[in-house]
Amino acid sequence: MRDLALLALVLALVPVILARPHVGALAYHGFSLMNPHRLVWGFAYGQPFGLLFAALTGLAWLLHPERRRPATTPLFWLLLVFALWVSFTTFAVAWAPEAAFDKWWRFIKLLLMLVLSLALLAEPSRLQQFVAVVALSLGFFAIKGGLFVLLTGGRYLVWGPPETPIGDNNGLALALVTVLPLLVYLAEGVRGWWRWPLWAVVWLDVIAILGTRSRGGFVALAATAMVLWWQSRHRLALGLAGLAAAAVALALLPPDWYARIASIEDYARDPSFALRLRVWRWTLEEVVAAAPLWGGGFGVFTLNGIRHSQGDYLNAHSIFFEVLGEHGLVGLVLFLALLAGGVLTALRTARAAAGCEELAWAVRLGRLLPASYVGYATAGAFLNMAFFDLLYQLLAITILARALVRDHQAARLGAADPLGRDLAAGGCEPATGSAPVATSAHRAHDSHLRIGGDASKMRHDGVTPLTFR
Repeated sequence: MRDLALLALVLALVPVILARPHVGALAYHGFSLMNPHRLVWGFAYGQPFGLLFAALTGLAWLLHPERRRPATTPLFWLLLVFALWVSFTTFAVAWAPEAAFDKWWRFIKLLLMLVLSLALLAEPSRLQQFVAVVALSLGFFAIKGGLFVLLTGGRYLVWGPPETPIGDNNGLALALVTVLPLLVYLAEGVRGWWRWPLWAVVWLDVIAILGTRSRGGFVALAATAMVLWWQSRHRLALGLAGLAAAAVALALLPPDWYARIASIEDYARDPSFALRLRVWRWTLEEVVAAAPLWGGGFGVFTLNGIRHSQGDYLNAHSIFFEVLGEHGLVGLVLFLALLAGGVLTALRTARAAAGCEELAWAVRLGRLLPASYVGYATAGAFLNMAFFDLLYQLLAITILARALVRDHQAARLGAADPLGRDLAAGGCEPATGSAPVATSAHRAHDSHLRIGGDASKMRHDGVTPLTFR
């Protein structure tokens, strides 16, 4: 029955995508994170629905009368350089060419879809939809996992969909921590009765993270909560609410949960930590020492298992060592630059939009996105998820927000800079004597973030309506 329902949904989306290509981009990203085909047990389990959505979206974009170019910022070009570098390490220096090509192709397919998304979603309303799809696709597991913890008293681990990057408890914890600020963004922006269910999802997300019993996820949750608290304008109220919620949640968890988290203090005796040390030592002594600049290419850790006859070496156990071993010091520098660039671009977006009522959504998004990057980097320090879709979707959201704010400033000043540079430090006051220019970002009507409804009847407060057009 689940298979038929999923197939019906996919078939229903086909004509919609052909008519509105941006819906295809949203469907692709939703399926890539939620993996609904892994939640069924029949013929739909292994179907490549994501590939179908990507092909339909590309075809619809080519046939669409208004083919827009992707939104670009310095962060976009940095991402492109990173893609070129990992392509070089794949085809020129990879130690395990077959394994390298498989992982490279999965990554490139994601990037091609992201470039297409940067063209199709370059409107405030569509960016809001993109954020909602990313947040709620993983929010499904927050609801499912949080309720499971509450109903079972936290006696069992929370798992994600099988045969996916978030299938185990640690991978799911990383995803739920990373998406937590986006859920907060949705809850803050919605008006009406939708506001309270979304806040419930936020707290269920926190409970689900605790229910994974992931020690890395617990540390990442603490780091993310600190950033969210620091960025909040209501630190006292948020701090008190957070402490009260934490006290209630911790009181409900069983003793073995505390024993698991307490083992962080005795990490030196932990077998999993000892394994990580062996893998990291192998990375430095055998891969980096032999090829410090470019590493061993995608899939290099498969050779580790072959040479040492130990399958547990197949995983880098860290996003940083994963990139270092596969793409060398150059790749690691580019990867770190992407993380830092995401944070700085988000903060710069918030500063540039400050004082502009129509861009209040960009201020909130720019202030919350750094917490997502911090959560991902903290949880990923002990996981092999450097090329997880969610990170690059975060980068795409950051790029789109920055480009839309820049376009809005250009419209206010009455001119666009062909180099994509900022034309104003912030605010919305137009230059004297200049006439506003309508851009794709400016044409989208700013109003309340709302699921459905007539946006024209709502007062303006800088949040774009969440409607599919």
